[in-house]
Amino acid sequence: IDDECVEMLVGGVNFMSSTGLKGVRITKLVMSHNTITEGGATTLAVLKGNEVLQQLNVSHCCIGDGVVTALADMLKGIRMLQQLDISNNSIGDGGATALGEMLKENRTLQHLDVSGNSIGDAGATALGEMLKENRTLQQLNVSGNSIGDGGTTALAEMLKENRTLQQ
Repeated sequence: IDDECVEMLVGGVNFMSSTGLKGVRITKLVMSHNTITEGGATTLAVLKGNEVLQQLNVSHCCIGDGVVTALADMLKGIRMLQQLDISNNSIGDGGATALGEMLKENRTLQHLDVSGNSIGDAGATALGEMLKENRTLQQLNVSGNSIGDGGTTALAEMLKENRTLQQ
């Protein structure tokens, strides 16, 4: 799907809410293997009011730092999110930093997959700083990125303080 389809999806969610199907809530949204631009991410912002979204999969969606920043802002308002798969995109240090900021406020996320992106030392450091504060994340996948010695050291330092991360 593209941004136009994302807009139609959001329109359907709004329609269900306005026609007596108010109890219908999205708990799992899989949008993998699509192209989502900043416009599509902005359209998805309507989900910010969805307090029951538990799983979001936007892997393989050609997402870059701008889209991740918009998504991270939207995800700050989702209080039940437990799994976020944003793997195999084009996320760099800026996107990783935006995710880190979102996760400072999020107290429910348990699984984060950012594997297969372009995150370097600065992004890994931002994620490491967030994980010093976060006490809910249990799984973090950063494989297949561009993390060097500096980022690896930052993540290792985080492990000294974080007791909830298991994988």
